[in-house]
Amino acid sequence: MATTLQHAGPVGAIAATALLVSAMVPRSVVAAAAGLLYGAAAGSAYVIVGALLGAVVSFEIGHRLGRDFLRGRPWLATVDRVLQRRGVIAVLIVRLIPVAPFGLASYAFGTTAVRRLPFLTATALGIGPSTVIFANLGANAMRPTSPAFIVSTLAAITFAVVGLVGARVVIRRGFRDEPAE
Repeated sequence: MATTLQHAGPVGAIAATALLVSAMVPRSVVAAAAGLLYGAAAGSAYVIVGALLGAVVSFEIGHRLGRDFLRGRPWLATVDRVLQRRGVIAVLIVRLIPVAPFGLASYAFGTTAVRRLPFLTATALGIGPSTVIFANLGANAMRPTSPAFIVSTLAAITFAVVGLVGARVVIRRGFRDEPAE
């Protein structure tokens, strides 16, 4: 499989990334594999473009199939109102968390009041740092004691912790501001 992906080139890597993240393969794993196969810079670029394409497809599927199904459920209406006001921040924080389920989040955001352009903008901003980190991890995987691997590992852990703390703060503030139903 690695040889096939390696020879697929940019278009193949981008298409594979879009399919894999839509199929809920963790983006961090895809980025590490791309870093291993193509190097940190090219692997990052391919994964960012592919993940954005996969996010758009997943968002649209969620929007078309899930929006009507979830409408009218009271507890989801509250979540929807929070996301309508704080959707960009919520998407950005979810995207900054390197272990957050990328594909699932894309489908889920599609069912909410988050609009397409803010979703795509926050996704683009949020996936860059962790994609570069994981592609760098993959590019240096054969040298786990190298400074690049160690720094990338520490950066990945930092992003995970900061993202989880940020998500907790946004959730608490968002729901605290909501009137009780």
